[in-house]
Amino acid sequence: MKYRRSTDNVDHHHIFGYGYPGCGKTKMARDYYEALGEGLVVVSNEVGEATFSNYGVDVPILEPEDQNELRAIISMTDVVFEKIIKEKMGYTFDKIHTILFDNLRMSQLMIFGESEKKEAKIFDGEITMPKQEATGVMALPNKRDFAGVPSNKDYRLLDMEMRKIVDKIDRMPYHTIVTAHAEQDFAPTTKMTLTGDQYKDKEVTREFNGYPSLEGFALKADLAGLVSDMFLYMYGDGNRYYFCPKPLKGFMARTRMAEVMPAQIDWTDKNMYEIIEEKRRQMREKAK
Repeated sequence: MKYRRSTDNVDHHHIFGYGYPGCGKTKMARDYYEALGEGLVVVSNEVGEATFSNYGVDVPILEPEDQNELRAIISMTDVVFEKIIKEKMGYTFDKIHTILFDNLRMSQLMIFGESEKKEAKIFDGEITMPKQEATGVMALPNKRDFAGVPSNKDYRLLDMEMRKIVDKIDRMPYHTIVTAHAEQDFAPTTKMTLTGDQYKDKEVTREFNGYPSLEGFALKADLAGLVSDMFLYMYGDGNRYYFCPKPLKGFMARTRMAEVMPAQIDWTDKNMYEIIEEKRRQMREKAK
């Protein structure tokens, strides 16, 4: 039997933020760095050094190459911190306060894996690209209709494995931020009807036009039930930034502090960490 108090991890924010490029996902992570100082760790295979260094922010960027390395970061964070961040990378801060998992697709691809490919001759045969062996669920011997096309069982495994990964991230004793690109493929009726509560919305028809977005993640049909604390739709143009902590027509959003949250918040010249802490203070005052 597993058991825990309702106050476990209460001092940590667990946020899933999604939006189009320029919406402020990276700004959100920088806000935590600015509010809390050193101790931000970035997990990403896509974030370039300039993303943070242009702002004078020096953070360790971990680039896991397979599912085991990703799992180690999540499940053995203290070991990774001591052996990699401190010993190999030379960082001297005492503890981690925030972990940014930038782009959900990275996690999916590691779990899903590469399909087998033949050697490829390119540039008029001058260069040979080696065959990429299958990894993750794509390495399992499930029946396929076509070479490299995943079976339905593979998709179910991806669903199950991603639920495990996100649940573990959601229980980490740090602030965690998971980001993804914006959802585009909900059917219009589903967009308007879905409130973000997987219990109330069981009867809502979930239809998709084309290949599911949120990076090909089938779970996005019930993603609000997958991410427990804050599910934020974010938008902006590089000059002004907004996020939606409550549902708006066409967007999914949710927090556990809906009573003190407006439908959208302009945080252009504000710090995301400080906004959330203030809202938590308001919730506690309201409960007295």
